[in-house]
Formats: sequence, structure tokens, C-alpha cells
Amino acid sequence: MKYYIYINLTMKMLLIYITKLLFSIIMILLLSIFVNKLHNNPMLLLIYLIFYSIFMSISLYIMDPNDSLLIFMMMIVFISGMLILFSYFVSLMNKPFKFKVKFMSLCLFFMLLICKLLSKYFINNLYSILMEGKNLNFNLSSLYSNPNFILFLLMVFMLIITLILMAKISYTDKKTLRQFKDENKKKKKKKTMKMK
Repeated sequence: MKYYIYINLTMKMLLIYITKLLFSIIMILLLSIFVNKLHNNPMLLLIYLIFYSIFMSISLYIMDPNDSLLIFMMMIVFISGMLILFSYFVSLMNKPFKFKVKFMSLCLFFMLLICKLLSKYFINNLYSILMEGKNLNFNLSSLYSNPNFILFLLMVFMLIITLILMAKISYTDKKTLRQFKDENKKKKKKKTMKMK
């Protein structure tokens, strides 16, 4: 019996370390966008967005395997929403974004502070977190009988927000985005010609 509990605790410790590793990989991916100035290449940004959502769903599944169906649905929603937003931003973008050093250092400081606070919480409550999930029933029937509605509501709100953003970004008066962009350039040229 003691041997079984010891194996169970070591497996859960291993799962916690894997989730920490996944979150650190996510942070490295996000920081590499800013540090290496990869925002000039839209394809790499799209690949990073897809990797980010996949890593998030994997780490959420490792934390709570009971919500596997909802986590899979969240992954699909995040990937589809990010792909749609990414396509609109790429088609409307004129210049690559320029990040200031002060802003990047501030973001890095806050991310490190949050990671430090979270790691302190996990280290202090590690035993209680491990004992909490000791008697979990890993059945899919429990997911269908007692679904987590908070995750479902988060998905619904995320879809609504992406729809609002898409409508705000892509308002073009019944024209395609490329034509609208070209007509704006022509109008600006005409205005500069009139001013001369």
C-alpha cells in the first residue's frame, strides 16, 4: 500500500514538473518573438500561435484529465480564433510593429514576478495539491455527468470577443480587404497631389 502511494505521488510530482516545463516553453516562445524580432515574418508568428495553443491545451490536460473534452474544444476554439485574427491582421498590416526596449523590459519584469509568485505558491502547497487529486476517478462519464461550465463559458466569451474584433477590424464597405487597402493608398496620393 505504501509503495503504491509512493508511486502515485512520484507520478503526480512528475506531472507537475512537466506542466512547469511546458509553461516555461510557452514563455520562451513568447519572449523569442520580442527578443529575436520575429514579428517581421508572419509565418513564424502563425506557427508560434499554434504551438502556444497546443502547449496550453496539453498543460491543461495534464493538470486535470477529467476535462479532456472541454480542453480539446478550447484548443480548437483558440486555434480557429487565432487563425482568423491572424489572417485579418496580416491583410491589414502596413508596417511591422516596433517594440520599445522600455516596454519589453517592463513586460519581462512582470512575467518574471508572476512566475516567482506562482512557483512560491506551488512549492508551499505542493503536498496539499498532490493529496487533493489522490482519489480522483479518471472516467469520461464523470466529465459528461458533471461538466465544468466555467471552461465552457470562457470558450463562449472568447468566441464572442473574436467575432467583435473581426467585425471591428474588417469593416470595409462590401469590398475585399486588399481592394480597400489599395483604394486608401490612391486616396492619400490624390490628397497629397491636391495639396501640392
